[in-house]
Amino acid sequence: MTPTPSDMRDARPEQAWELNRRDAWDRPTSGTCHGYVQANLAILPRADALDFFRFCQATRNHARSSRSPTSVTPNRN
Repeated sequence: MTPTPSDMRDARPEQAWELNRRDAWDRPTSGTCHGYVQANLAILPRADALDFFRFCQATRNHARSSRSPTSVTPNRN
């Protein structure tokens, strides 16, 4: 059965993750799992950090939040 937007809105994160993993949900995930917050994490080599930051700044109008990271924790190893 293909989930409806209402199904996804009321889904638990584990359910939404499984549906995405099985390619049963091929729409944006915004608005899914009502009551939870969606976040993204990017981990990349330090050498690519500035380019990635510039990319995020250039494309931030495509995201709901236009907030930029306020700090970056360097790898001290």
